[in-house]
Amino acid sequence: MSPEYRCLVGIDLMPGIPDALAESLTQVLAGRARVTRTGKIIDLTLTCPNKTVAEEQLHEMIDTFFANRVYETGRILEIQRVKKSPK
Repeated sequence: MSPEYRCLVGIDLMPGIPDALAESLTQVLAGRARVTRTGKIIDLTLTCPNKTVAEEQLHEMIDTFFANRVYETGRILEIQRVKKSPK
């Protein structure tokens, strides 16, 4: 059985794209903090033969499913092999 990898993917707006949520949060915080950008983090577990294959699959998922390439960018934040506990 192939090992499992816990993966974190970040999805952000491209530079120059207005971030309405960040602007709204800044207004709500009323001077206590300024939110410059917001984004998404996707946390998933992949079953793959090795870390290289996991990385390749993540790049494909980012391009196909996670990021709208018109206004978002995606990047791999972390790939970590999951240690199985002994039975």
